[in-house]
Amino acid sequence: RYAAALEKNYKFQDLPVYRLGDRYQPMYRVSFKTEKTWREEVHVNFSPEELRAIVEIVMKESGEDSKELLKPIKMALASPRVFWAFVRHFDGDIVRGLSELHPDVD
Repeated sequence: RYAAALEKNYKFQDLPVYRLGDRYQPMYRVSFKTEKTWREEVHVNFSPEELRAIVEIVMKESGEDSKELLKPIKMALASPRVFWAFVRHFDGDIVRGLSELHPDVD
């Protein structure tokens, strides 16, 4: 995931809206290049506001280790759906996305 994002070897495709409880949530498919083949994953399309809330939760609940989880390479492993949402909304620049959504995150 991380290498594909760095090399811009990914494609997003919007999918029909999915009902999640009493909410309707937009979904998307991401196709990305691994070393030998292309992989696909389907994820909820988090809005920038939802990403901001997720970062706040990580910062509050994870303590000192939280900054590690927000590093792009760690994020790609720990939470692919959050990773791809940042890639999607910030054209692959997760660090810029973090600084725009949460300026106090270093």
